Amino acid sequence: MEKKIAILSGRVSQGLAKKVCQILNLKLIENNLFQFSDGEMAVKIEGNIRGKNTYIINSTNPPTENLIETLLLVDSVRNHNPLNVTLIIPYFGYSRQDRIDATSDSINAKVMAKLISAIGADNVILIDIHSEQILGFFERGIRVKHIEATNVIADQVKKKFKGKRYILASPDLGGVKRVKKISEKIGSCQYVIFTKSRPKPNQVDRNAVQIIGEIKGKETIFIDDMIDTGGTLANAARIAKERGATKVHLYATHGLFSGEAWKKLKSDNIDSICVCNTLPLNCNLTVGNIRIEGEIAKIISEENSD
Repeated sequence: MEKKIAILSGRVSQGLAKKVCQILNLKLIENNLFQFSDGEMAVKIEGNIRGKNTYIINSTNPPTENLIETLLLVDSVRNHNPLNVTLIIPYFGYSRQDRIDATSDSINAKVMAKLISAIGADNVILIDIHSEQILGFFERGIRVKHIEATNVIADQVKKKFKGKRYILASPDLGGVKRVKKISEKIGSCQYVIFTKSRPKPNQVDRNAVQIIGEIKGKETIFIDDMIDTGGTLANAARIAKERGATKVHLYATHGLFSGEAWKKLKSDNIDSICVCNTLPLNCNLTVGNIRIEGEIAKIISEENSD
């Protein structure tokens, strides 16, 4: 396998990429990123990737600098004549901007997909994308795969809460499909739905949340695709405790923790927080880790099993 595969990463996903390489018994290909005084970047690939199935692992968050770095990596790799180039994006920045709305006249997720398509990636792998319609934003000819984190989250919840009285919860209507999948994977696990009103982006009306289902006397486990500013989950946790939940736990695929999220989430209403390692943690919180590298390594291995 080592002769056929090359794996590189950008700065933000280097830790995750190294773990993927450990599973596959590969050495991470080194690349040097030089940043000029005006902020411009240049990339130099240090290893041999000629004729290899080459994988670049890099999240595009923070979106501006890491998107540019990712595009430069793809172009640099392409200039080394690999067999093909697969871009693995653990967290895809701009994924929530998948339609025209009051805040934007541009479908920004589509713009990002077009940039990646134009720079020369043959394949793209995304992890727990915010909306599956984004898969269709990439140009024809590019093979796009979507890895869901439901398996690893379900396994973690099943082990940690075995023998306890708990219930899964979706913090909004948009997350019902995700929670239902995890409930089915765990088996014989019920779930409830919280509905909310959001007057502005990143703002939640504290007094307009309703619960479909019963949480009284149970440990309530909220499942979401990401934790960003933390407003939705902090408010849901407060209401859950008010409605009789014995404990509240937050589980998500992507831990952004932007702005002052830690202040909202550092609360007596929240007993634990756990996220996948799609992004490096940079917050003033105690956060548990769900390892996603096994899912990435599995796909790479399956694609190179011949």
